[in-house]
Amino acid sequence: MVALFAWLGTKFVPGGHGAFFGTINSFVHVVMYSYYALALINPDYKHAWWKKYLTQMQMIQFIAVGLHAVAALFNPDCNYPKILIMLGLPQNVFMFMLFADFYRRTYMKPTDKTKKA
Repeated sequence: MVALFAWLGTKFVPGGHGAFFGTINSFVHVVMYSYYALALINPDYKHAWWKKYLTQMQMIQFIAVGLHAVAALFNPDCNYPKILIMLGLPQNVFMFMLFADFYRRTYMKPTDKTKKA
C-alpha cells in the first residue's frame, strides 16, 4: 500500500501533504535499518536497550501522520485530494494498531490476568 500511495502521490500530487509522510517515514526507516545493520554485524544488538524506542518512534510516526491527515481532511483551504487522504488514513490506523500490538506483546510486562490466561 505504501508503494501504491507513494506512486500516486508523486505522479499526481507531488509535494504538499504527501511530502510530510515521505519525509518522516524516510527518517524512521533510516533509524530502523541502521538498527538492523547493527544487529546483523553484531548479534548482541538484537537485544539493544533502545530497541523498544524504535517501535515507539514508529508509533509516533503514525500518530503524527494521522493527525496531519485529519487536519488536511477537514481544512477547506487544503487542495490535496481528499479521496487520497480518506484512502490512506485507514492504512495508517491499521499500521498503528499492528505496531501497538507488537509493542504491547513484546515490551509490556504481563498483568496477573494475562499470566493466568
